[in-house]
Amino acid sequence: MRYPPPHYAKYLMSLRSLPAGEQRSSLKKLVEMLQKSGDIKEWQRILDIYESLVQKMAGKKKAVVTYSGTLERQGIEKALSNYDIVFVEDKTVLGGVSIRVGDTRIENTMRGRLAGVKRALMQN
Repeated sequence: MRYPPPHYAKYLMSLRSLPAGEQRSSLKKLVEMLQKSGDIKEWQRILDIYESLVQKMAGKKKAVVTYSGTLERQGIEKALSNYDIVFVEDKTVLGGVSIRVGDTRIENTMRGRLAGVKRALMQN
């Protein structure tokens, strides 16, 4: 890894002050650098941190709740009453729920559990 994800996220924040044309060319250069360094695999983490920085700047807190099937929204809304909540239905999670606030993720989905089992089996 050339730089840690927070460094890239702060760089993305700095692009906001540039004119649109310069933003595009700078973003293209960043993506090329991420590909060359192998850090492109950290893209989602970089975006999560960037989004968290934008929210802090705006004074807003956002929670993204990903689920499959039916969901008891009322309980989640009560637990996360200080957040703007975005509910995203995703059939690929196979059940359960994932909650992301900034760059923190609480993973309690069947897909996440299966991925954990797969990692454990591959380590042995």
